[in-house]
Amino acid sequence: MDETSRDPLALLRMLQYGRIEAAALQSQRADFILQANPPLAARIEKVESLLEEKPYYLMLSKALVAEHPALAQAIWREIARQRESATYQQRMRVFLSSATP
Repeated sequence: MDETSRDPLALLRMLQYGRIEAAALQSQRADFILQANPPLAARIEKVESLLEEKPYYLMLSKALVAEHPALAQAIWREIARQRESATYQQRMRVFLSSATP
């Protein structure tokens, strides 16, 4: 195991040049890097093997949901709207591209 770099692009390049035999990366970031680097993607086989999955939650109290059900629904709708918005998508591209030169 080589843990000398946490930079996903550096890890994929080490994999490309045979310095390591495998790399485990967060899927969304790895997909972005491979999409942005077709020559790199052509030399690497992506294996769909889930190593770990971390669910994240927004917790709303039962009291809030009971007292303000419309507010609770509005929160969930807004989260969905924001996730699909052009601004959020652009911010995700910027975040994901921070690993590429």
